[in-house]
Amino acid sequence: GDMIRELLFDIAGKPWKKSRKRNVLLLAANEIMFGYTYPIYERLQKDERIRPWFCFGSPPRYEKENLSEIKMKYGPRSILYEIARYVKWDLVLYPVHSRAFRKDCKKIYIGHGLRSGKSSNGEVFKYGRHARDIDNRIIYDKIFAASRYEEELVRRNYPDFSPKIRVVGSLLADSLLAMVPQKKVFLENLGLDAGRETVMVASTWGPQSFAQ
Repeated sequence: GDMIRELLFDIAGKPWKKSRKRNVLLLAANEIMFGYTYPIYERLQKDERIRPWFCFGSPPRYEKENLSEIKMKYGPRSILYEIARYVKWDLVLYPVHSRAFRKDCKKIYIGHGLRSGKSSNGEVFKYGRHARDIDNRIIYDKIFAASRYEEELVRRNYPDFSPKIRVVGSLLADSLLAMVPQKKVFLENLGLDAGRETVMVASTWGPQSFAQ
């Protein structure tokens, strides 16, 4: 949240005016993306200079009951995709690539890490062709990276993306680290020995996933 507020100021290049709130759109087309972006929405909501919005995509790729539950439980300020794509937002946050929304909107990509395992047609999804517009220009003003390691990999393998990178850490990693004091209880509840090393293996999707 602090990093996004800072970037709003940097990218806009203009002083904050108390008389006008900055409108920030978060694109969350499915449950995974909502879970990824809602913590950011919560942080932005606390700043009286910022008005965050959600767009659930068109059509939203949620289970209907899940979308209804999300709207009832969290009550996020939302706007229809058919309207949102024509609005001149101060900033649009993308958890997944999309060429939607006006070219004159400032944009930040906040999605998968370079080594997340997600690829498309043999290229790393985050820094591949999906991150470019039809004129082959990079869509985003900034791209969030989780670590200096990722920043270095981008510098070596995707040098034209390097000026766009901003290392911001990971909200998910922060959440996991915050749970460390409860680790013993979690493991015991799963029937695992808290005194031994525990390895978690998480599958991905596609033909290489365990599900296949």
